[in-house]
Amino acid sequence: MVGDRIIATGGSVIVNKAKVENAFNKIQTDAGPELASAMRAVGQTIEQSNNPSAGAIFERFVEEAQKPQRDRKTLRDYWNTIVQLVPDVVKLTDAASKLAQLFG
Repeated sequence: MVGDRIIATGGSVIVNKAKVENAFNKIQTDAGPELASAMRAVGQTIEQSNNPSAGAIFERFVEEAQKPQRDRKTLRDYWNTIVQLVPDVVKLTDAASKLAQLFG
């Protein structure tokens, strides 16, 4: 799962899962388990892609999604970037449609 970014040698990104897990827990409490589950599914697909840029953008997406006054345009921009970096996330149609509710 994606989380805090730490830049290591060679430009690789190491992530700490705790930050994103805390965000998932907040989203689950505030928006419900279906949305949190959808975010986890997308996060797992991003993690499996081994694309550090997508992981960094997803972390920002999750941070923005948990805000009480989320910026829909920012969320949409993050989502579009994630789709460009990891096209497989759109294959998660149920998860993608649930996440789209955040910015649609």
